[in-house]
Amino acid sequence: MPHGFDTYDNEYGKTYAWYVPLYLEGEKLGVIGTEVEITDYNRVIAANTLRQLATIALILILTAAVTLWFIDRRYIAKIGWLSRIVSAYAQNKNASVASAPEQKGTDELSSLMGQTSDMILEMDNYMKSLVKTTEELSHTRAQVDVEAEIARKDALTGIRNRNAYEEALRQLERRRAEGETKFGFAVVDVNILKEINDTYGHECGNITIKECCDLLCRVFSHSPVFRIGGDEFVVILEGEDYDRTEELAVRFNREQEKERKEPWRRVSAAIGYALYDESKGGCAEDVFSRADKAMYRRKREMKAL
Repeated sequence: MPHGFDTYDNEYGKTYAWYVPLYLEGEKLGVIGTEVEITDYNRVIAANTLRQLATIALILILTAAVTLWFIDRRYIAKIGWLSRIVSAYAQNKNASVASAPEQKGTDELSSLMGQTSDMILEMDNYMKSLVKTTEELSHTRAQVDVEAEIARKDALTGIRNRNAYEEALRQLERRRAEGETKFGFAVVDVNILKEINDTYGHECGNITIKECCDLLCRVFSHSPVFRIGGDEFVVILEGEDYDRTEELAVRFNREQEKERKEPWRRVSAAIGYALYDESKGGCAEDVFSRADKAMYRRKREMKAL
């Protein structure tokens, strides 16, 4: 077997080989030793490592981009849609912002988006229904108030009627129980109504009632006036009228004595009044009773004249 030294080129650089024959227990063997230039080998390893790292980095970047796109498409965009429609509806109360979302799916966020859209639409329908019901209720209440006012108004004279008087009497009694004692009553009864009706007819009798009512409202201008019967009126004396009751009663008697052309326009009515007196006690009805008796005394006096 020859021996010697050779050099070979390979992909890693130079390969150096040395060979020599070897005899072991009479048998010929061969030994070959090789050597590679380590610098070139390291350079190749470094280049391969850089290529692999670059490939791995590119794969990671692409994976991250796809993952972010997936997260944005599947989660962030849906959360943003939820935030926008809730904010828009809260500011403008416009249910059209809750139209069906473009992103669809079977995940929890898609389900939440659909439920939120349905909730806003249902809430808008509920609010519209509530507004409509409120308007109808307000309209009904206004009608009730009008009807109640009609029920408290005298059709002939336009002043308060007996229903209104009974209500005012209850309120007055509550105030009296709370300590308010500055009140009184003036009771007025038309004297010649039957004669007017019999002589000139009921239309003229109605004119007589209205003339008496107008005079009573002018004289007692600071107190509520009620027509509680066909020819009977009551004034609940308050404020300035309470302080000047006697003076106003004299004025009422004086004003009705003025002559007018038609008999049915001449006011002839008896007036009696009474003020609450703590020393006498009693309730509002007791004060009214004293005023009513005073009216009948005046009525007898006027008939005697």
